[in-house]
Amino acid sequence: MTEAQRENPSRRLRVFTQSPAEFFDEGLRQIEKTRMAGLPILNPKLVVRSAGWRRWGNDWIGVVTTPWAVLGIYACGSREGWVDVPADRTRIIELPAGDFPFRAVEDPILGRCLFLSLKSPLLDVGDQETADLIGKITLDTLFKAQSIPEDDEDAAACGRPASPRHSDSNDSAQKH
Repeated sequence: MTEAQRENPSRRLRVFTQSPAEFFDEGLRQIEKTRMAGLPILNPKLVVRSAGWRRWGNDWIGVVTTPWAVLGIYACGSREGWVDVPADRTRIIELPAGDFPFRAVEDPILGRCLFLSLKSPLLDVGDQETADLIGKITLDTLFKAQSIPEDDEDAAACGRPASPRHSDSNDSAQKH
């Protein structure tokens, strides 16, 4: 990271007016070939591939399968509306399926974005077709509202809490 980027971290924030699928696929392939190379967590039957991307408000949310994980990624679509969170902190993103704790990342290849590990490792996934299906179903599920009948006290007790959550004692959770 350059001195200018340390002084002005917004320079690392990439704004996507179009789907960021190609950018994240290529960036994660570079990470696979460099930082992840040779690690036993990699499933050699799998490749990096976006399962899909959707607009969510002004921003983008997508799911990418990699040889090591299925990742939810939240990327900036508009600098004006972006809620900045320091790296390694959590931002709660409200989606139809519930509130999800995305981790802020500042990466030299990917820049600043939010990640949510949806499944890792993927050593039990037998082929790319299955990995792609896991990614697609996961993305679709994030955007399906969960319904709990109002008269079901047991189900309501298991529902999501009304107050913000923190992923650990050092985190400050922020809601979208």
